[in-house]
Amino acid sequence: MIIRGNLTLDTTNHKAYYASTHSAISLSRLEYSLLEALVKADGQFVNTNELVKLVGGPFFEQQGLLKNALYTLDKELTRAGLIMTQRGSNYRIR
Repeated sequence: MIIRGNLTLDTTNHKAYYASTHSAISLSRLEYSLLEALVKADGQFVNTNELVKLVGGPFFEQQGLLKNALYTLDKELTRAGLIMTQRGSNYRIR
């Protein structure tokens, strides 16, 4: 388990929850993988190329797919009281 703000990640079952209500967050496998990678970066920026390597290699190199997943993830993180920031092609959660 990893807890960041109002977000709990169950790394065993690959699920994310709002910590305050224990309500599950509906995420695709890609969105969960991105979330886990960003949470494990512990506030550091992670560039798009590194995210591609961390979440599935060549299949996710299609920037549109990755950017769509990041957009959806950002909406869910806002509900959890976390902010995903972008600087160029770098992302982080704080």
